[in-house]
Amino acid sequence: MTIFYLIRHGETEWNVTGRWQGHMDIPLNDVGLAQAQRVAERLREENMHFDVLYSSDLQRAWMTAQTIGTALDIEPQPQQALREIDLGTWGGRTRAEIQESDPETLARIDAGEDLPRGGAERITDLRARVVSAVEQIATQHRGETIGLVAHGGTIRSLLAHATQGTPQALGWGQHIGNTAISVVIRTAAGWDVSVINDMAHLNGTDQAPDLMSTPPGDAEQV
Repeated sequence: MTIFYLIRHGETEWNVTGRWQGHMDIPLNDVGLAQAQRVAERLREENMHFDVLYSSDLQRAWMTAQTIGTALDIEPQPQQALREIDLGTWGGRTRAEIQESDPETLARIDAGEDLPRGGAERITDLRARVVSAVEQIATQHRGETIGLVAHGGTIRSLLAHATQGTPQALGWGQHIGNTAISVVIRTAAGWDVSVINDMAHLNGTDQAPDLMSTPPGDAEQV
C-alpha cells in the first residue's frame, strides 16, 4: 500500500483579496508562513516520515514544502505537474473582474460546462495532468509514504480520482483549507480516501481559517 499525504499551501495575499492565482507565482504572506510552520510542527510531533516529498514548483507551495522538509529533514522535489489549474488570462483577476470581461464563459461554467478558464485549462485537463503524474509516482514509490504539497484544485482532482467520481460529484467547490491535510491510499485494488481537509494544527491559533468567509466554487483556485 502506498500512502499519499496531500497538503495544500499556506495563505497568500491573493487568497485574502480573492484574486485567482492559477499559475501566477505568488508567495506566502505572513499568515501563510505561520500556517506552514504549524503543519510542519504537527507532522514532526506525530513522527511523520515521508520517503519522498514532492511539491508544485509554484512558490506558495514550494515555500510550504521547504518548511515541511526542514522539519522532517527531507529535501522537497519540484513537480510542475502538481500546479493549480492554468487560468490563462483570468490569472490575477477577481471573480467580479472576470464577470465584467467574460460574463458568457463564466455563466456557462457556473451552469456546469467544463470550459477552458481564461483560454487555458479545463477541470478535466487539470485532472488528467495531475492524475497521470501521481499514478507515475505511485508506481515509482510503491509501498512508500509520500508527501505532496500542492493546491486546492490539484487536491480536489486527486480526491475525485480516488473516489472514482467527477470533481463535480465530489463537490468542486468543496473547501480545501490552507495547509489542510488529506490522505489517499493506493492499493492493488485501487484508491481509498482516508482523510479530507484536516486542519487540526490550526485550531486555537491566529492562523485558523474563517470558513464562513471562504469564497465558493472556482474562487478557491486563488
